[in-house]
Amino acid sequence: MSHTLSLSAGPVETASTSSSGDTVVISLPNVDVGDLIVIAAYWFSASITITSVTISGESNATLLTLNSSTGNQRVQLAYLLKATTGGTKTITITFSSSTTFHRGGWAAAFAPGSGNVSTFVAE
Repeated sequence: MSHTLSLSAGPVETASTSSSGDTVVISLPNVDVGDLIVIAAYWFSASITITSVTISGESNATLLTLNSSTGNQRVQLAYLLKATTGGTKTITITFSSSTTFHRGGWAAAFAPGSGNVSTFVAE
């Protein structure tokens, strides 16, 4: 069985910080209604987890299971299937505690391409 999904890349913004604190904030401009928003967070501490990922004007993003961990390095993904409002989105990644270790995030919005984003073709 194969699946076809047509998307076109949208704006990409990144944020990174090495100061202490428990949040990373990303500003993602030019989001359109219906866009898929994908967020990746990274940090360097085995004892810290992500408690939430919020997107201004939207319901909270869906946080996926920890995707990668090697030693103290961590990467975790979150997504919002369809933006309900357009414009600049403020994405806030909240960690379980403050840290002086490097942490950051990346976000991108993807617009439906020529096909319907919810249409999958099975063979």
